[in-house]
Amino acid sequence: MVVVMVGVNHFDPLGRTDLLARLRALASHHSNPPAFVAVEYDQHHFRSISGQRDRFRSLIETKCDGLTTAELDAYANSLVYDGDSHHEIFPDVPVLWLDQGRKCSESDLEKYPECRLTMYLRRSGGELRCVEKLSCAIKAAASTTDTSTQFWTDRNKTFATRICDRIRELNGSWAIAITGEEHASNSMSGSMRQLLEAAKVNCVKG
Repeated sequence: MVVVMVGVNHFDPLGRTDLLARLRALASHHSNPPAFVAVEYDQHHFRSISGQRDRFRSLIETKCDGLTTAELDAYANSLVYDGDSHHEIFPDVPVLWLDQGRKCSESDLEKYPECRLTMYLRRSGGELRCVEKLSCAIKAAASTTDTSTQFWTDRNKTFATRICDRIRELNGSWAIAITGEEHASNSMSGSMRQLLEAAKVNCVKG
């Protein structure tokens, strides 16, 4: 089974648009749907945060005047967009929750929209009226992950193991893994992709 590595920036306010375009391109090049789509979330955490998209939209609308409906929608839909965008292209494909079991308090989940807005305001200098400009700033500011940490090492091992286990359970010619760019990298030491390739899984960039 070929695993297509789709690396994303989790915080990009236009990430959903870009991800959907990439997934549509993948669909056009395959006659059958993927065996599964792996995403970098715990299922409960994802549902908690994605359920706050409307509240995030209202927070931004209250804080920032002059935003268009399209800009407000883009910001709202940016919350954990990489956890469910694939449903628009592959609605019936099983989901593999790579971060299932990760610890996070309920209060942190509830405060996530406020934390995201604070980060956006800091990166934009308090001005959110140009979502394209903020998208560029977010991507330019993406820092290199510290791969010396045990947290980095453990998560990549867990992700790779879960994908290998799922490959053994399911039949299919291909699958998709949507993760942060660093996990999908074939040049970053100890990344999920490197571990998968060491386990003889055929990985390609998507």
